[in-house]
Amino acid sequence: MYTWLGRQFSSHQVQLAAAAIISGIAVTGTIYGVQTIQRKEAVEELKASIPDLSEDHRAELVGLYPGLK
Repeated sequence: MYTWLGRQFSSHQVQLAAAAIISGIAVTGTIYGVQTIQRKEAVEELKASIPDLSEDHRAELVGLYPGLK
């Protein structure tokens, strides 16, 4: 079994396939990582844009159904 496995890993096609799989995983991880960072930054920016409540700026409770409190 070891010799079969050794021959498979020394095969040029297997090495290319392994490199393609590993690079695909790396690219996918990078894309998801960048999107996660961008999403967190967008959420923080949105939260920072929400004004604080004051006497001039009042908010009312919004329910699921209009007219019910």
